[in-house]
Amino acid sequence: MRNKARIFCNLKPFPPLPKTGSCIIALSLVLLLLNSACSTLSDTDEGKSFSLKYKSKTVLGNIPKDFILDHPIQISKSEIYNHLLSIWYEPLTLMAKPKRVFSGQEAKKITPSLAKALNGITSVDVAMLRVESDDGPIQVYVFSALGRLHWKFTTIKGIEYSTHPIAGRRGINWKMVPQASQYLFANKKFMLKDIQDNWLVAEFQLPKASPTFKKKKGKGKSKKGDQVQRKRSSRRSVSKSRSSNIPQGKSMDPELEKKLEFLKDLHKKGLIDDTEFKQKRKELVDEFF
Repeated sequence: MRNKARIFCNLKPFPPLPKTGSCIIALSLVLLLLNSACSTLSDTDEGKSFSLKYKSKTVLGNIPKDFILDHPIQISKSEIYNHLLSIWYEPLTLMAKPKRVFSGQEAKKITPSLAKALNGITSVDVAMLRVESDDGPIQVYVFSALGRLHWKFTTIKGIEYSTHPIAGRRGINWKMVPQASQYLFANKKFMLKDIQDNWLVAEFQLPKASPTFKKKKGKGKSKKGDQVQRKRSSRRSVSKSRSSNIPQGKSMDPELEKKLEFLKDLHKKGLIDDTEFKQKRKELVDEFF
């Protein structure tokens, strides 16, 4: 008992508590450090084939003043999965056809993490998704605004979006192809609409994703619209009958002429047969006339 008493008596008293102001400052610093550590963990989700991070909305570039982000986003995993499989793009090359951006396997891997990120996103951030696919990296900013889900792509299959004049038709190298309940974002500039070919806007509730590409159907036409459609149909029929006689001189479209020369070169080198040459030649003429 004497030994225990001696040990107890030899203990040094606790130092006096700091003043209230110092306590508050110290506690604030601790909370700030803890919050910083937690946000770092939630901002990044590294996987074997993709990464997911939060970025400031300033990465979107020039956006309208009334463009307010609707965050956080309440969206289920099944809805995210359906969105991923409903995104199509088209490389703007001669023989290219619309392709799905994400494969089924990629969508399955991405869905849980992307759904979690969007459900916890703040009102000043967007989610940056980068996928290392077999054909090259895919990078897109995902966010919600004006009651819709937005997908702004910067890279698809290793090809960065470009508006350089030599990139392809209309000065771009690929473009998004809207499906049902989707459309391209248009930014108003000087009373004109600047359509963003790399920016897809979608309703939250999409129809079930189709395994094959389906050309988007237009809205119901008025009588005037029907008359315009008949005129276009008659022009197509005339152009089909004259497909063997391509206009020459000033009436020739420079872009059409360039594509026809390329097609002729492929046929000359034996890369396509006579049937393919005639069919594609006919399609090009019908498209431009």
